[in-house]
Amino acid sequence: LHLLSRRQRQMCIRDRAYYAFDSEPDLNSTVYEQPISMPVGYHRLNVILVAANGKTSKMTAMEYYLQY
Repeated sequence: LHLLSRRQRQMCIRDRAYYAFDSEPDLNSTVYEQPISMPVGYHRLNVILVAANGKTSKMTAMEYYLQY
């Protein structure tokens, strides 16, 4: 599952990506540093990118349903 574009993934190397499930992420959300453990069920994964200069991207969202 690639939620971010190639350019966004490259930006993550220098900058930070923050994510949250079922809510809007902010600077207090989880920082993307490793593969994300996806909770089972219907959820919405929301991601923002924050540049070193503090500029924040628009939120990117992906809805999914995961069942085991």
